[in-house]
Amino acid sequence: MRGSRNHPIELKRRLAEAACVPGVSVSKLALEHGLNVNMVFRWRRMLRAGQFGDPHVGDAPVLFPVVV
Repeated sequence: MRGSRNHPIELKRRLAEAACVPGVSVSKLALEHGLNVNMVFRWRRMLRAGQFGDPHVGDAPVLFPVVV
């Protein structure tokens, strides 16, 4: 059965961020997840263009600089 799958935005963002890490092979990353390498490259471009919105912070604390 062929067709396009709708991958969750969290998966797209996570793989795109992993593809941005220096030294990571995008081809191997795509192969490990059963994806076409062009799709991962597209998601990486989308991430860099800000099309995935703000990353989910979750429960991690957010620090802001303070000038006294």
